[in-house]
Amino acid sequence: MYPVERRREQGKDNAGETKITKSRRRIVADNVFTLFNFLNFLIAALLFGVGPYSNMLFIMIIILNRPTICVRRENKEMRVEPEEVVEDDLMVLESGSQICNDTVIVWGTLEVNESLLTWESDAMVREIGSRLYSGSSVISGKAYVRVVHVGGENYAAKLANEVK
Repeated sequence: MYPVERRREQGKDNAGETKITKSRRRIVADNVFTLFNFLNFLIAALLFGVGPYSNMLFIMIIILNRPTICVRRENKEMRVEPEEVVEDDLMVLESGSQICNDTVIVWGTLEVNESLLTWESDAMVREIGSRLYSGSSVISGKAYVRVVHVGGENYAAKLANEVK
C-alpha cells in the first residue's frame, strides 16, 4: 500500500487546488443567510424559549450537514474531508455519492449521472476499468475506485479553467 503522507508531500492531493469556484466563506454566506434558514433559526429560537428541546433536533441536522468522502486505507474504510483525498486513494462510491476526483473503477458496477459534463440526460452504467470524472454523481450501485487525478488535474477543473 502507498503512504498517504508521501502523496501529500508530492502535492498529489486536493489541498493545493486552484479555486475555480466561490470561496468557502462566500458559499457559506450565500447558503446560510437565506430566508429558509432564517425561518428555521427563528423556529428553533421560539422552541428554545418555550422548552421542548427534543423538537430542536432538526437544527442540529442543518448545522452538521458537511459532506465527507469514504476511502479505504490500510484495509479500513474511513471518512475524510474532500481536501484529504490523494492520488491513488481507493474511494468507496455508492448511491448518492458525488464523484469529487477523476477515478477508475477497480471493483463493482455503478449507474452514473454525467449530465453536468456531457449534457446527456440518460444515466450511464460503468463497470470495472471505466473512467469516472469529477462533477458526476452516483445514482445506484457500489464500487471501489482508484483516484487518478486530484486538484487542478481533474477533468471538471480543466473544463472550468478553459471557460475562464
